[in-house]
Amino acid sequence: HEMDVSGMTCHSCVGLICNVLRGLSECEDVLVSLEAKEATVLSREGNGSSVAEAIEELGFGVSRRKCVPYGKWTASRRILYVFMVNGMTCASCSSIIESSVSTLAQVEYVKASVEQKRAWVITVGEGDAGQNDDAVDGVGSEVEQAIAEVGFEVEQIGRTKVVPYCWTVNDDSPKHQMDVSVNLLSNRSDVFHVERHDKSLSFVADEALEVAALLPGGTFRILRSLNVVD
Repeated sequence: HEMDVSGMTCHSCVGLICNVLRGLSECEDVLVSLEAKEATVLSREGNGSSVAEAIEELGFGVSRRKCVPYGKWTASRRILYVFMVNGMTCASCSSIIESSVSTLAQVEYVKASVEQKRAWVITVGEGDAGQNDDAVDGVGSEVEQAIAEVGFEVEQIGRTKVVPYCWTVNDDSPKHQMDVSVNLLSNRSDVFHVERHDKSLSFVADEALEVAALLPGGTFRILRSLNVVD
């Protein structure tokens, strides 16, 4: 559900709305933008009336703008896997790993680092693949196998649900705002795949991260595809 929300004046308002909506049993994901004055909620059930009521009870105004079918949202749910990889000695090794893993059907992004002995893989699942532990474990095992088959020792050391975002800078923002934002995102351990565009940034973040509070002075939206910004 995508809703216009009036009455928000600061990021405390954003945090208040996010905390209340995440407490609703039907809400699986929430993004609230102070600049765009809107809330985007992923929900399996209902027509959004309970979400609207919860926001209104906090003293904000709500108008329902758009209802997005659940299937289209679940298709964009992503898991970031982190692997420890031993045996990489040069850039060719990382390229071999990236080429091998990228052939897997659910893999949307892969990056291997010789220096850090790590590989980061983002997968996108259909339907409940982003929620079901068996499906998640299965994809992780496929990635491990793909890396092992090209001759490297590999172990999965972490995974987390992530969301792809696009942040568009305001027209009246300082000229250096983009540079500051890129540096800020690039130095965070819970933000990945940062790309700079003309007047926007695309990146992937841990779904628990309050991105609206992280980068004020712009507009956020959730990307349906990691590789398509516009």
